[in-house]
Amino acid sequence: MLKDQKKLEEYVHQYFFPRISESERNYLTKYFTELFSSGWENSGGADATDGGAWTGVSNTPTVVASPVHHGNYACSFDIQPEYCYKTFGSAYTELYMRAYVRLTTMPSANTQEIMLYRFKNAGANQVMAAALNNNGVNTRWGLQYRDNGWQGAASSSQQMNPSVNTWYCVEIHAKIAAGAGVYQMWVNDSELTDITKTGITSDYANMDRVEVGEIYRSAGWTTIVTADCVVVADRRIRCEIPLFHILRGRGGDKRLKTRYCRGYTRPPHY
Repeated sequence: MLKDQKKLEEYVHQYFFPRISESERNYLTKYFTELFSSGWENSGGADATDGGAWTGVSNTPTVVASPVHHGNYACSFDIQPEYCYKTFGSAYTELYMRAYVRLTTMPSANTQEIMLYRFKNAGANQVMAAALNNNGVNTRWGLQYRDNGWQGAASSSQQMNPSVNTWYCVEIHAKIAAGAGVYQMWVNDSELTDITKTGITSDYANMDRVEVGEIYRSAGWTTIVTADCVVVADRRIRCEIPLFHILRGRGGDKRLKTRYCRGYTRPPHY
């Protein structure tokens, strides 16, 4: 098992991290680099850039106090294009991005689709995007990706027909390498293996920008997208783990309040 990186990561995440102290998690997670995070907790309830964490916005995203995945705020997007964006100023050949998203309406008719977030290069060209679409039968998670000079698209037959007004933890991964590029997508920590792309050669050399929101929505339908708990890192991030403060005493153990671990890249902090 120790020679299989994926199995090792699963084991550490599920069985090891929840059983060690915060200081030990701090030590171990320093080897994973969190490049950016935003839950709009520094927004003051109004600033969609989250106190300047985001480089900027397109149109007028709205900070909301409800619904939220956790914390006090999230951000909603009700027109297109409307999104928050972060420019790093550095070129990365591999990135992971995880966010919690929920929609008030899903694409429900043939060819309806929406793009929720994406990676772009220094020239503002799209490298990879997470999307939802409908083929006239099912609503499906999907990828849009750059492959050797053309824009590819793939839709998954796994975890189809997501529910409205429900939080989904969606993570994407892009690795740029000649003949060895990778595109992946996870929903609630389950990889959509039927749309994983490997052996890709992209004509774009790097990534330095991420966008989250209602980046594109096809005509003929409307929805409100709400996003929360956005993290960008150089390793798998995974869904947040609910942990608990425990009060031990004569009356037994009592749960005081829930806190969250963002995954490998950050120890519990709420």
